[in-house]
Amino acid sequence: MKPTISFLPFKNLESERLLLRQLSIDDAQEVFELRSNPETMKYIPRPLLTNLDEALAHIKKINDAIDANEGINWAITLKGSNKLLGIAGHYRIQWEHFRSE
Repeated sequence: MKPTISFLPFKNLESERLLLRQLSIDDAQEVFELRSNPETMKYIPRPLLTNLDEALAHIKKINDAIDANEGINWAITLKGSNKLLGIAGHYRIQWEHFRSE
């Protein structure tokens, strides 16, 4: 089954306090801090990042998935601050089964 939605153009999401936006290379330090922290990654079965290049590769992987309509993630920030607090989204999308993780 072909998808009936497209992730492009990328849409920001907003609440009263939060802005969810696309990740950028400017988020590399925060991505590294999150994904190199054993406590943060405790329930995420992925290797810990060891350097900023791996963080940049992770950001590229997320954005490439958006471009290919294979997944979508948002950088979670407080409105008025560009500092990444977390990442949320969908990956491993199986359009034919109407599911994602």
